Amino acid sequence: MTNRILIALGLAATCVSPSIGQVLVPPPAAKEPSPEYTPPEPPSTRRVPQRTTRPQPQPRRMPQSEAPNIPFRSAARPIEVGPNESYDGPVIRYEQPMQFVAIQRNPLIKENAVEGLRQIMAERREQMEPLVITHLDTVMDIRSGIIDTLTIQDMENMGQVTAAIQPLVITEPFMSTAQDRGVITAPTNALHQKIVREYQTTLQAEVAENDPDAVTDFFLKFVLRDGLYEAENAYVDLLAEGTTRWDKVLADLDIPSDVKQALKKVSFKRGALEGDLQARSRAASQVELAWRPLNLEQRKSLLRKIVETRGDEGPILPTISTDRPTDARIDDAGSAADEANKR
Repeated sequence: MTNRILIALGLAATCVSPSIGQVLVPPPAAKEPSPEYTPPEPPSTRRVPQRTTRPQPQPRRMPQSEAPNIPFRSAARPIEVGPNESYDGPVIRYEQPMQFVAIQRNPLIKENAVEGLRQIMAERREQMEPLVITHLDTVMDIRSGIIDTLTIQDMENMGQVTAAIQPLVITEPFMSTAQDRGVITAPTNALHQKIVREYQTTLQAEVAENDPDAVTDFFLKFVLRDGLYEAENAYVDLLAEGTTRWDKVLADLDIPSDVKQALKKVSFKRGALEGDLQARSRAASQVELAWRPLNLEQRKSLLRKIVETRGDEGPILPTISTDRPTDARIDDAGSAADEANKR
């Protein structure tokens, strides 16, 4: 069973963003028996010849840093609950990547970093939208719950699904890009990963308490879903964006008139969609009902038209919020860490 779990984890790790893979907290595995002690061979007296080939250049590595030991508000609990306050409710679940969720919980990310983070998010969305359209059939499978079918008992299905979803993952870590560009510091990134790890550990403990046998399968599904939310959110936001200007999107689109009429009934104002993931999800679900008669290629054409008819306002993007409840202990520790980073 241990080998099966390791193989499944390996498959998952190849399909999710390295930014997630760096902070995975795998379920505890059974301890292997300690091998018998074998004394080491005596040292050889033979001289080792000197290296004659030039060493290969090592890839550039980002500066690593220890996470500052400062308090933060757990992503597992409502943001109103402080680090020292008790909370006995369920772990909060999200429908967006944990790397995005943790931004609001990271006290070292200030308002002056938001513009840089949004620029990176916009670039990733520009990269993701063509992938979503090209692999729309896989996106539809994800929306239909294909990840829920995964189990370590069925490695063949696991391999097929992970191979299908791999093109929908941007491999460059979001926060690593932000650090590379100087939008955030290395300690800020380290704290960010600590916040994500804490969430994963807390969620895993809740699952283990309710159903210990489900931990490994749940963990694999969580990792894959988290890595795919960026693609699914791009798809949802595209459909929601279409509802704000069907007159332009449908004008020259070769699809049945009755479908056009059904789509035009799904109308939203952009202001009502921006900053509200649930509103965009509702809009997208209504579009999915209206376009059911369309085949895959017609749906792809519709998505392309949404992109082509986009004006200067750009795509609808997830909101980046640094609005946190005031907490003197957290704020003072964050300010001290900022001063230390400057030095």
